[in-house]
Amino acid sequence: MISGITFHRDRWKYLLVALLIVVLDQVTKQLISHYLPIGRQIRLFDGEFLWIQHVLNPGMAFGLRIIPTVILAVISAFAACVLIAYLFVSPYSRGGQGLALGLIIGGAVGNLIDRVAIGKVVDFISVDFPDFIMTRWPTFNVADSSVCVGMTLLIILSFLQDFSTPKESDKADSINAEE
Repeated sequence: MISGITFHRDRWKYLLVALLIVVLDQVTKQLISHYLPIGRQIRLFDGEFLWIQHVLNPGMAFGLRIIPTVILAVISAFAACVLIAYLFVSPYSRGGQGLALGLIIGGAVGNLIDRVAIGKVVDFISVDFPDFIMTRWPTFNVADSSVCVGMTLLIILSFLQDFSTPKESDKADSINAEE
C-alpha cells in the first residue's frame, strides 16, 4: 500500500489482453498498408455488406477533425496511462471490468502508435448499412472495434454489478498485495 492506495499485482493478465489487441491491430494495419493501395477495396462475399478498404483517417472517430492529431495523441496517451493506473489500484477492476479496460487500453494504444508514427490512423473495415441510415458506416480497424467492445462491456457491467462495496475476494487480494 502506498499512501492509502493498494496496488493489485494480479492485474497483469488484463495488460496482456491489451498487448494482444495492439499486436493484432498493428499486424492487420501493416498487412493492409503493404498489400492494398490507399483508397482501393476488396469486396468480400461478392456483395456490398463487407469490404476491406485502405483508408487513412487524420481525425478521430467517424473521421471528425475537430482536434489536431498531436492533441489526439496526447489525449490517447494520457487516457491509456490513467486506465492502466486504475486497472492496478481499483478493487473493482477484475473479471469483466478488467477485460473491458484491457480492450480499451489496447485499442487506445493501437491507434496512438499510428498517430505518432504516421500522423493518421489506418482504417480498413467497411460495413454497409441500409441506405436510410447512412450509405456506409465509417471505415474502422481492430483498435476501434476493441474500444467499442470494451466500452459496451463496461456499460453492461455497470448495470449488472454493484460497485458500492468491494467483494470479499477483492479485500483478500488487497491484504495479500500488502504483504
